[in-house]
Amino acid sequence: MSLATDCRRLDILQNFDPSFQSCLDAVPDNVCIVGDGGDILAVNAAWSAFASANGVNPDSVGQGANYLDVCAASARSDAIDADIAERAMTGITGVINRNLSSFSLQYPCNSPTEERWFTLRALPLRIGFDPSARCLISHINISDIKRLEVEARKANAIKAHFLAMMSHEFRTPLNAILGFSELIKGLESKTGYSLPASEYIDAIRQSGQHLLALVDDLLDVSAIEAGTRSLNRTRLDIGPILTTCAKNLAILAQAKGIEIVVETTNEPLPVIADKTALIQIFSNLLVNAIKFSHEGSTVVVVARPGNGKIEIAFVDHGIGIPEYEIELMTKPFWRAQSDAHIANEGTGLGLSIVQALVEQHLGKLEIHSKVGEGTTVTIILPSDN
Repeated sequence: MSLATDCRRLDILQNFDPSFQSCLDAVPDNVCIVGDGGDILAVNAAWSAFASANGVNPDSVGQGANYLDVCAASARSDAIDADIAERAMTGITGVINRNLSSFSLQYPCNSPTEERWFTLRALPLRIGFDPSARCLISHINISDIKRLEVEARKANAIKAHFLAMMSHEFRTPLNAILGFSELIKGLESKTGYSLPASEYIDAIRQSGQHLLALVDDLLDVSAIEAGTRSLNRTRLDIGPILTTCAKNLAILAQAKGIEIVVETTNEPLPVIADKTALIQIFSNLLVNAIKFSHEGSTVVVVARPGNGKIEIAFVDHGIGIPEYEIELMTKPFWRAQSDAHIANEGTGLGLSIVQALVEQHLGKLEIHSKVGEGTTVTIILPSDN
Protein backbone atom coordinates (compact mmCIF):
# COMPACT_ATOMS: atom_id res chain seq x y z
CA MET A 1 0.00 0.00 0.00
CA SER A 2 1.24 3.50 -0.84
CA LEU A 3 1.28 6.34 1.67
CA ALA A 4 -1.51 8.06 -0.25
CA THR A 5 -3.63 4.90 -0.02
CA ASP A 6 -2.96 4.54 3.70
CA CYS A 7 -3.98 8.16 4.24
CA ARG A 8 -7.13 7.65 2.20
CA ARG A 9 -8.07 4.57 4.28
CA LEU A 10 -7.49 6.51 7.51
CA ASP A 11 -9.68 9.34 6.21
CA ILE A 12 -12.46 6.85 5.37
CA LEU A 13 -12.30 5.22 8.80
CA GLN A 14 -12.54 8.61 10.47
CA ASN A 15 -15.53 9.66 8.35
CA PHE A 16 -17.64 6.52 8.80
CA ASP A 17 -19.71 6.33 11.95
CA PRO A 18 -19.02 3.08 13.89
CA SER A 19 -22.76 2.46 14.18
CA PHE A 20 -23.04 2.59 10.38
CA GLN A 21 -20.32 -0.05 10.09
CA SER A 22 -22.23 -2.20 12.57
CA CYS A 23 -25.30 -1.94 10.37
CA LEU A 24 -23.25 -3.00 7.34
CA ASP A 25 -21.83 -5.97 9.21
CA ALA A 26 -25.33 -7.10 10.16
CA VAL A 27 -26.19 -7.59 6.48
CA PRO A 28 -25.63 -11.28 5.56
CA ASP A 29 -24.89 -10.57 1.88
CA ASN A 30 -21.56 -9.33 0.56
CA VAL A 31 -21.85 -5.53 0.57
CA CYS A 32 -19.50 -2.64 -0.18
CA ILE A 33 -19.84 1.11 -0.64
CA VAL A 34 -17.95 2.88 -3.40
CA GLY A 35 -17.28 6.53 -4.18
CA ASP A 36 -16.28 8.52 -7.24
CA GLY A 37 -14.19 6.54 -9.69
CA GLY A 38 -15.08 3.26 -7.99
CA ASP A 39 -12.97 3.69 -4.82
CA ILE A 40 -14.16 1.28 -2.10
CA LEU A 41 -15.11 3.32 0.97
CA ALA A 42 -16.42 0.53 3.19
CA VAL A 43 -17.11 -3.20 3.19
CA ASN A 44 -19.05 -5.39 5.59
CA ALA A 45 -17.85 -8.47 7.47
CA ALA A 46 -19.46 -10.85 4.96
CA TRP A 47 -17.50 -9.18 2.14
CA SER A 48 -14.17 -9.68 3.92
CA ALA A 49 -15.03 -13.24 4.95
CA PHE A 50 -15.97 -14.15 1.38
CA ALA A 51 -12.66 -12.80 0.09
CA SER A 52 -10.71 -14.83 2.68
CA ALA A 53 -12.67 -18.00 1.93
CA ASN A 54 -11.69 -17.68 -1.72
CA GLY A 55 -7.99 -17.14 -1.08
CA VAL A 56 -8.09 -13.39 -1.67
CA ASN A 57 -6.44 -10.93 0.68
CA PRO A 58 -9.35 -8.91 2.13
CA ASP A 59 -7.20 -5.75 1.98
CA SER A 60 -6.95 -6.07 -1.81
CA VAL A 61 -10.72 -5.80 -2.15
CA GLY A 62 -11.41 -3.68 0.92
CA GLN A 63 -11.22 -0.03 1.88
CA GLY A 64 -8.78 1.88 -0.27
CA ALA A 65 -9.02 -0.53 -3.20
CA ASN A 66 -10.88 0.32 -6.40
CA TYR A 67 -13.91 -1.80 -7.27
CA LEU A 68 -13.55 -1.32 -11.02
CA ASP A 69 -9.91 -2.42 -10.80
CA VAL A 70 -11.04 -5.50 -8.85
CA CYS A 71 -13.49 -6.36 -11.67
CA ALA A 72 -10.78 -5.96 -14.29
CA ALA A 73 -8.36 -8.11 -12.28
CA SER A 74 -11.02 -10.83 -11.89
CA ALA A 75 -11.48 -10.92 -15.66
CA ARG A 76 -7.75 -11.18 -16.27
CA SER A 77 -7.48 -14.09 -13.84
CA ASP A 78 -10.44 -15.89 -15.50
CA ALA A 79 -12.35 -15.84 -12.20
CA ILE A 80 -15.13 -14.04 -14.07
CA ASP A 81 -15.89 -13.96 -17.79
CA ALA A 82 -14.39 -10.85 -19.42
CA ASP A 83 -17.71 -9.84 -21.05
CA ILE A 84 -19.53 -10.09 -17.72
CA ALA A 85 -16.82 -8.04 -15.99
CA GLU A 86 -17.12 -5.38 -18.72
CA ARG A 87 -20.90 -5.23 -18.32
CA ALA A 88 -20.50 -4.97 -14.54
CA MET A 89 -18.00 -2.11 -14.82
CA THR A 90 -20.19 -0.25 -17.31
CA GLY A 91 -23.32 -0.64 -15.20
CA ILE A 92 -21.66 0.33 -11.91
CA THR A 93 -20.00 3.34 -13.53
CA GLY A 94 -23.46 4.39 -14.77
CA VAL A 95 -24.86 4.23 -11.22
CA ILE A 96 -21.85 6.07 -9.75
CA ASN A 97 -22.23 8.86 -12.32
CA ARG A 98 -26.02 8.94 -11.77
CA ASN A 99 -26.68 7.92 -15.39
CA LEU A 100 -28.49 4.78 -14.20
CA SER A 101 -31.03 4.56 -11.38
CA SER A 102 -29.91 0.98 -10.64
CA PHE A 103 -28.04 -1.96 -12.13
CA SER A 104 -28.45 -5.72 -11.73
CA LEU A 105 -26.60 -8.68 -13.22
CA GLN A 106 -26.54 -12.43 -12.63
CA TYR A 107 -23.17 -14.07 -13.18
CA PRO A 108 -21.38 -17.40 -12.58
CA CYS A 109 -18.33 -17.40 -10.33
CA ASN A 110 -17.23 -20.99 -9.93
CA SER A 111 -14.91 -22.25 -7.23
CA PRO A 112 -12.67 -25.33 -7.65
CA THR A 113 -15.27 -27.44 -5.82
CA GLU A 114 -18.67 -26.12 -6.93
CA GLU A 115 -20.64 -24.13 -9.46
CA ARG A 116 -21.79 -20.82 -8.00
CA TRP A 117 -24.06 -18.03 -9.17
CA PHE A 118 -24.42 -14.51 -7.79
CA THR A 119 -26.66 -11.53 -8.36
CA LEU A 120 -24.78 -8.23 -8.43
CA ARG A 121 -26.86 -5.18 -7.58
CA ALA A 122 -25.77 -1.54 -7.60
CA LEU A 123 -27.89 1.27 -6.16
CA PRO A 124 -27.16 5.01 -5.88
CA LEU A 125 -26.35 6.09 -2.35
CA ARG A 126 -26.14 9.32 -0.36
CA ILE A 127 -24.67 9.28 3.16
CA GLY A 128 -24.76 12.49 5.14
CA PHE A 129 -21.49 12.00 7.01
CA ASP A 130 -19.60 11.04 3.82
CA PRO A 131 -20.91 12.83 0.73
CA SER A 132 -18.30 11.01 -1.38
CA ALA A 133 -20.28 7.75 -1.06
CA ARG A 134 -21.94 7.21 -4.43
CA CYS A 135 -23.06 3.61 -4.75
CA LEU A 136 -23.93 0.53 -2.69
CA ILE A 137 -22.94 -2.77 -4.27
CA SER A 138 -24.15 -6.18 -3.10
CA HIS A 139 -23.34 -9.70 -4.24
CA ILE A 140 -26.05 -12.24 -3.31
CA ASN A 141 -25.36 -15.96 -3.62
CA ILE A 142 -28.18 -17.49 -5.68
CA SER A 143 -26.50 -20.84 -6.32
CA ASP A 144 -29.25 -22.82 -4.56
CA ILE A 145 -31.93 -21.06 -6.63
CA LYS A 146 -30.04 -21.80 -9.85
CA ARG A 147 -29.67 -25.46 -8.91
CA LEU A 148 -33.41 -25.67 -8.25
CA GLU A 149 -34.10 -24.04 -11.61
CA VAL A 150 -31.91 -26.63 -13.36
CA GLU A 151 -33.67 -29.46 -11.51
CA ALA A 152 -37.08 -28.00 -12.39
CA ARG A 153 -36.13 -27.78 -16.09
CA LYS A 154 -34.93 -31.39 -16.05
CA ALA A 155 -38.13 -32.54 -14.34
CA ASN A 156 -40.22 -30.59 -16.84
CA ALA A 157 -38.31 -32.15 -19.75
CA ILE A 158 -38.91 -35.64 -18.31
CA LYS A 159 -42.62 -34.85 -17.90
CA ALA A 160 -42.89 -33.53 -21.45
CA HIS A 161 -41.10 -36.60 -22.81
CA PHE A 162 -43.43 -38.88 -20.85
CA LEU A 163 -46.53 -37.06 -22.10
CA ALA A 164 -45.33 -37.25 -25.68
CA MET A 165 -44.48 -40.95 -25.40
CA MET A 166 -47.74 -41.80 -23.64
CA SER A 167 -49.78 -39.82 -26.15
CA HIS A 168 -48.18 -41.58 -29.11
CA GLU A 169 -48.78 -44.95 -27.47
CA PHE A 170 -52.48 -44.09 -27.06
CA ARG A 171 -52.82 -42.96 -30.64
CA THR A 172 -52.04 -46.35 -32.24
CA PRO A 173 -54.88 -48.41 -30.70
CA LEU A 174 -57.24 -45.43 -30.92
CA ASN A 175 -56.74 -45.14 -34.66
CA ALA A 176 -57.51 -48.86 -35.00
CA ILE A 177 -60.69 -48.53 -32.90
CA LEU A 178 -61.86 -45.52 -34.91
CA GLY A 179 -60.93 -47.13 -38.22
CA PHE A 180 -62.87 -50.35 -37.62
CA SER A 181 -65.92 -48.52 -36.18
CA GLU A 182 -66.01 -46.29 -39.28
CA LEU A 183 -65.68 -49.39 -41.49
CA ILE A 184 -68.65 -51.06 -39.80
CA LYS A 185 -70.74 -47.88 -40.06
CA GLY A 186 -69.82 -47.74 -43.74
CA LEU A 187 -71.13 -51.25 -44.27
CA GLU A 188 -74.42 -50.20 -42.68
CA SER A 189 -74.86 -47.29 -45.06
CA LYS A 190 -73.99 -49.41 -48.12
CA THR A 191 -76.31 -52.30 -47.30
CA GLY A 192 -79.09 -50.23 -45.78
CA TYR A 193 -79.24 -52.81 -43.00
CA SER A 194 -79.08 -51.59 -39.40
CA LEU A 195 -76.80 -53.81 -37.39
CA PRO A 196 -78.13 -54.89 -33.96
CA ALA A 197 -75.13 -53.34 -32.23
CA SER A 198 -75.32 -50.07 -34.20
CA GLU A 199 -75.79 -47.87 -31.13
CA TYR A 200 -72.82 -49.51 -29.44
CA ILE A 201 -70.68 -48.89 -32.52
CA ASP A 202 -71.66 -45.21 -32.40
CA ALA A 203 -70.68 -45.07 -28.72
CA ILE A 204 -67.30 -46.67 -29.48
CA ARG A 205 -66.65 -44.21 -32.32
CA GLN A 206 -67.66 -41.13 -30.31
CA SER A 207 -65.64 -42.22 -27.28
CA GLY A 208 -62.63 -42.92 -29.49
CA GLN A 209 -62.89 -39.49 -31.12
CA HIS A 210 -63.15 -37.83 -27.71
CA LEU A 211 -60.14 -39.70 -26.35
CA LEU A 212 -58.15 -38.92 -29.50
CA ALA A 213 -58.92 -35.20 -29.04
CA LEU A 214 -57.63 -35.40 -25.46
CA VAL A 215 -54.45 -37.13 -26.65
CA ASP A 216 -53.92 -34.43 -29.27
CA ASP A 217 -54.21 -31.78 -26.53
CA LEU A 218 -51.60 -33.61 -24.43
CA LEU A 219 -49.29 -33.79 -27.45
CA ASP A 220 -49.69 -30.06 -28.01
CA VAL A 221 -48.93 -29.26 -24.37
CA SER A 222 -45.84 -31.48 -24.28
CA ALA A 223 -44.54 -30.04 -27.58
CA ILE A 224 -45.06 -26.44 -26.45
CA GLU A 225 -43.46 -27.01 -23.04
CA ALA A 226 -40.51 -28.87 -24.60
CA GLY A 227 -40.07 -26.09 -27.16
CA THR A 228 -40.48 -28.51 -30.07
CA ARG A 229 -43.70 -26.98 -31.48
CA SER A 230 -42.29 -25.18 -34.53
CA LEU A 231 -44.19 -22.53 -36.48
CA ASN A 232 -44.23 -22.11 -40.25
CA ARG A 233 -44.74 -18.34 -40.40
CA THR A 234 -46.12 -16.74 -43.56
CA ARG A 235 -48.06 -13.58 -44.38
CA LEU A 236 -51.75 -14.33 -43.86
CA ASP A 237 -55.07 -12.49 -43.98
CA ILE A 238 -57.08 -13.04 -40.79
CA GLY A 239 -60.52 -12.55 -42.38
CA PRO A 240 -60.74 -15.63 -44.65
CA ILE A 241 -59.32 -17.89 -41.92
CA LEU A 242 -62.01 -16.75 -39.47
CA THR A 243 -64.72 -17.31 -42.07
CA THR A 244 -63.45 -20.83 -42.80
CA CYS A 245 -63.35 -21.74 -39.09
CA ALA A 246 -66.91 -20.46 -38.64
CA LYS A 247 -68.15 -22.54 -41.60
CA ASN A 248 -66.39 -25.65 -40.29
CA LEU A 249 -68.20 -25.31 -36.95
CA ALA A 250 -71.60 -24.30 -38.34
CA ILE A 251 -73.09 -27.79 -37.82
CA LEU A 252 -71.97 -27.83 -34.16
CA ALA A 253 -73.57 -24.41 -33.65
CA GLN A 254 -76.79 -25.31 -35.48
CA ALA A 255 -77.28 -28.31 -33.15
CA LYS A 256 -77.87 -25.73 -30.38
CA GLY A 257 -79.66 -23.24 -32.62
CA ILE A 258 -76.70 -20.88 -32.38
CA GLU A 259 -75.72 -18.51 -35.20
CA ILE A 260 -72.05 -17.59 -35.77
CA VAL A 261 -71.55 -14.06 -37.10
CA VAL A 262 -68.11 -12.97 -38.36
CA GLU A 263 -67.48 -9.23 -38.68
CA THR A 264 -64.28 -8.06 -40.42
CA THR A 265 -63.21 -5.01 -42.41
CA ASN A 266 -63.26 -4.78 -46.19
CA GLU A 267 -59.49 -4.36 -46.12
CA PRO A 268 -57.08 -7.28 -45.49
CA LEU A 269 -55.98 -7.90 -41.90
CA PRO A 270 -52.40 -9.13 -42.46
CA VAL A 271 -50.28 -10.96 -39.88
CA ILE A 272 -47.12 -13.05 -39.98
CA ALA A 273 -48.27 -16.34 -38.49
CA ASP A 274 -48.53 -20.10 -38.75
CA LYS A 275 -51.82 -20.92 -40.51
CA THR A 276 -52.33 -24.24 -38.70
CA ALA A 277 -51.80 -22.55 -35.33
CA LEU A 278 -54.25 -19.74 -36.17
CA ILE A 279 -56.91 -22.26 -37.21
CA GLN A 280 -56.33 -24.13 -33.93
CA ILE A 281 -56.61 -20.91 -31.91
CA PHE A 282 -59.76 -19.65 -33.65
CA SER A 283 -61.48 -23.05 -33.73
CA ASN A 284 -60.78 -23.65 -30.03
CA LEU A 285 -62.25 -20.28 -29.05
CA LEU A 286 -65.28 -20.78 -31.28
CA VAL A 287 -65.94 -24.25 -29.84
CA ASN A 288 -65.76 -22.79 -26.31
CA ALA A 289 -68.13 -19.97 -27.25
CA ILE A 290 -70.63 -22.43 -28.74
CA LYS A 291 -70.29 -24.88 -25.87
CA PHE A 292 -71.03 -22.31 -23.16
CA SER A 293 -73.64 -20.24 -25.02
CA HIS A 294 -77.35 -20.51 -24.39
CA GLU A 295 -79.41 -22.29 -27.04
CA GLY A 296 -80.71 -19.97 -29.74
CA SER A 297 -78.15 -17.26 -29.01
CA THR A 298 -75.49 -15.71 -31.25
CA VAL A 299 -71.71 -16.02 -31.20
CA VAL A 300 -70.04 -12.96 -32.70
CA VAL A 301 -66.44 -12.77 -33.94
CA VAL A 302 -65.14 -9.24 -34.55
CA ALA A 303 -61.74 -8.57 -36.17
CA ARG A 304 -60.43 -5.00 -36.29
CA PRO A 305 -57.04 -3.31 -36.90
CA GLY A 306 -55.60 -0.59 -34.66
CA ASN A 307 -52.27 0.84 -33.46
CA GLY A 308 -50.15 -1.65 -35.37
CA LYS A 309 -52.12 -4.59 -34.02
CA ILE A 310 -55.11 -6.71 -34.97
CA GLU A 311 -57.73 -7.55 -32.34
CA ILE A 312 -60.01 -10.55 -32.76
CA ALA A 313 -62.82 -10.73 -30.20
CA PHE A 314 -64.91 -13.89 -29.67
CA VAL A 315 -68.16 -12.87 -27.98
CA ASP A 316 -70.71 -15.31 -26.59
CA HIS A 317 -73.95 -14.67 -24.70
CA GLY A 318 -73.74 -17.63 -22.39
CA ILE A 319 -73.26 -18.59 -18.77
CA GLY A 320 -70.20 -16.41 -18.15
CA ILE A 321 -67.26 -16.97 -15.82
CA PRO A 322 -66.96 -15.80 -12.19
CA GLU A 323 -64.38 -13.01 -11.85
CA TYR A 324 -62.20 -14.99 -9.43
CA GLU A 325 -61.86 -17.81 -11.99
CA ILE A 326 -60.89 -15.70 -15.03
CA GLU A 327 -57.15 -15.58 -14.28
CA LEU A 328 -57.16 -19.37 -13.78
CA MET A 329 -58.79 -20.17 -17.12
CA THR A 330 -55.47 -20.28 -19.02
CA LYS A 331 -53.78 -22.58 -16.49
CA PRO A 332 -53.20 -26.14 -17.77
CA PHE A 333 -55.84 -28.67 -16.66
CA TRP A 334 -58.02 -25.97 -15.08
CA ARG A 335 -61.77 -26.24 -15.56
CA ALA A 336 -64.22 -23.71 -14.21
CA GLN A 337 -66.06 -24.91 -11.13
CA SER A 338 -69.60 -23.85 -12.06
CA ASP A 339 -72.00 -26.73 -12.66
CA ALA A 340 -72.57 -25.83 -16.31
CA HIS A 341 -68.85 -25.91 -17.03
CA ILE A 342 -68.26 -29.20 -15.25
CA ALA A 343 -71.03 -30.75 -17.30
CA ASN A 344 -68.86 -30.23 -20.40
CA GLU A 345 -66.13 -32.70 -21.17
CA GLY A 346 -62.50 -31.69 -21.56
CA THR A 347 -59.09 -31.72 -19.98
CA GLY A 348 -58.95 -28.00 -19.32
CA LEU A 349 -56.02 -27.72 -21.74
CA GLY A 350 -57.73 -25.76 -24.52
CA LEU A 351 -57.21 -22.19 -23.33
CA SER A 352 -53.70 -22.90 -22.03
CA ILE A 353 -52.77 -24.17 -25.52
CA VAL A 354 -54.40 -21.12 -27.11
CA GLN A 355 -52.48 -18.74 -24.85
CA ALA A 356 -49.18 -20.52 -25.50
CA LEU A 357 -49.72 -20.35 -29.28
CA VAL A 358 -50.72 -16.69 -29.10
CA GLU A 359 -47.59 -15.87 -27.10
CA GLN A 360 -45.47 -17.72 -29.67
CA HIS A 361 -46.86 -15.20 -32.17
CA LEU A 362 -45.86 -12.32 -29.82
CA GLY A 363 -49.52 -11.70 -29.09
CA LYS A 364 -51.74 -11.44 -26.05
CA LEU A 365 -54.95 -13.08 -24.82
CA GLU A 366 -57.51 -11.22 -22.72
CA ILE A 367 -60.69 -12.55 -21.08
CA HIS A 368 -63.64 -10.44 -19.90
CA SER A 369 -66.77 -12.06 -18.55
CA LYS A 370 -69.88 -11.54 -16.48
CA VAL A 371 -71.85 -14.39 -14.97
CA GLY A 372 -75.20 -14.83 -16.70
CA GLU A 373 -74.35 -12.44 -19.55
CA GLY A 374 -71.47 -14.04 -21.43
CA THR A 375 -67.76 -13.94 -22.16
CA THR A 376 -65.47 -12.08 -24.54
CA VAL A 377 -62.08 -13.58 -25.33
CA THR A 378 -59.82 -11.23 -27.30
CA ILE A 379 -56.70 -12.17 -29.23
CA ILE A 380 -54.28 -9.33 -29.99
CA LEU A 381 -51.67 -10.02 -32.68
CA PRO A 382 -49.00 -7.76 -34.25
CA SER A 383 -50.16 -6.50 -37.65
CA ASP A 384 -47.98 -6.85 -40.73
CA ASN A 385 -49.60 -3.85 -42.40
